[in-house]
Parts: sequence; C-alpha cells; structure tokens
Amino acid sequence: MTQTVQLKRSATAGAIPSTSDLSLGELAINTYDGKAYIKKSVGGTETIVEVGADSAEITAMAHYLYNASANQTTFSGTDANGDSLSYTSGQIAVFLNGVFLDPDDYTATNGTSVVLDDGAKSSDYLEIVSWTSGVTSGLITGISNYEFTATANQTVLSGADENGVTLSYTPGKVLVFLNGVLMDNRSGTDYTETNSSTITFSSGLQVSDTVIVKSYTGSAPFTRFQYDITASSTTQISGSDANGVSLSVIPKYTEVFVNGVLVKKGQWNSGSGTQINFEEALTDPNYVIDVIDYGYNTP
Repeated sequence: MTQTVQLKRSATAGAIPSTSDLSLGELAINTYDGKAYIKKSVGGTETIVEVGADSAEITAMAHYLYNASANQTTFSGTDANGDSLSYTSGQIAVFLNGVFLDPDDYTATNGTSVVLDDGAKSSDYLEIVSWTSGVTSGLITGISNYEFTATANQTVLSGADENGVTLSYTPGKVLVFLNGVLMDNRSGTDYTETNSSTITFSSGLQVSDTVIVKSYTGSAPFTRFQYDITASSTTQISGSDANGVSLSVIPKYTEVFVNGVLVKKGQWNSGSGTQINFEEALTDPNYVIDVIDYGYNTP
C-alpha cells in the first residue's frame, strides 16, 4: 500500500516557521506560497532560511520589455514578459529599438512609469534596465550619468556637463554612448579613458552630438567582453574574446550589443553562460559584439 510522507507544512499565506518549529536538517513547506524553509545554525545563532530564495544581490537588476503602440508615450505596469515595472529614479537605462536614450528624452521619476517626450511608433519596442544601488555588497554601489552636447570637431569631454555635474569616473568602469550607440573603449578605436575626469574621442564630434557617460562605482560593477566578427554568417560567440578573456556570463544580468545597439531580449540566449546564441544570424562580416555582464553572484 502506497504511503504519503508529509513534511511540516502550512497553508497560510506568508506564514514562515520560527526556529522553535524546526530541528536542524528538518524541512518545512508553505503550500500556499510554494516556498520551503530550513533552519541553520552559525556560531550558535539559529535562523530560518528560505530554500532557493534570491538574495538582495540577485534582485538588484531587472529588465523590462514593452512593445509600443502608435504614439504611445507612457510605459508602465506589466511588460511583455508579465513583469511589473519598478525602478529607482536615476538608476535606469532606457533603450528605444536598442538605442540608448538621453535621459532628457524621457521622464522617469515616480518609480513605476517611463514617459517619452515624443510618441513611439507601433513597430517600436522599449527596453528598461533598472538597478538598485547599495545592496550588492560593493559590486555595484552607485550609477551616475553625465550628459554632454558636442561642438564642431570637439574631441575632449571634461568638466561640468549639461546639468552642472563635473565628470568624474573610475577608468574601466564606464560605458560611453554617442547618439545612443555604445562606443568601443579599446585603444585606437572610438575613445580613450584618458584619466578619471576626461574622455577623449579619436575623431572630432559633430555639432549637437549627444554623449552620455554612464559611470559605475563598486568593486566589480561589470565585465565587458568584446568580439570582432569577420565571418560571413555568425550565430554564436564563445571562448576567448578580442582581449583574451573567456566568455562567462549570467544571462539574467547581461546585455548584448551589436555595433553598439542593444540586442532585444528574446533575440539571444546563453544557456550555460559560456556562449551567446543569436536567434538570427549576423550576416555582415564586420560586426563588433559587446557583452556586458554585470557583477552579480550566480542565482
């Protein structure tokens, strides 16, 4: 005769066992919430731990995708993947069709909606990446945006930006966007991180070009992998990049750019985290692929 073995359990929403409810090694289940709990003891101090729960580090980055309707300006609520938009003001990046938007092109202050200055088209898609600073054990402790509008043939950016904030960053911990396109920071390419207060472009900028310097603080805010593609058709990248660094990412906390434009979520996957697979082949043999893996622990 079949016998059902049942663990300690509760059907009450939000109910969590106390340390007195469990013995070490014993498991309890909340059948309403679908969560499991164990007790642990460290140095004589007992606590209850949710099995498989994400830590604060893991929940500190979120990605939202919206498919726009004609003339839509406000994006809020549930996105295309069923996630409800929530962010900290000043700690987001907004992309329209993969192009990084100047913060002056939208309003994002209330934590639940992003409002574009100009209405989107029905074929557009909006992607919002949000971070929560100060909860990642030093990996990402803050994000600052510096906004500059170029003059004719300008190459050097420094000093106060459009908002009166003086450019200051840690070399290797910035992403630079020109008119919404991610620039290549390798020597002899798009620009040089000359020092902690100057960005020097290799070629003169045009009048009214917009440059956004996105600066991160923390011990290891992100790892950047860069691939120069020369094959006539590419569906996958893996192994050592152009700098000799082996690709290793957490897909949930990764952005992929092709020629500086963000690849739409759902158009690539990673599986084990050691390769990037594209849903559609890259057929131009002159692609530069940037993979930005943010500094979070493995879920």
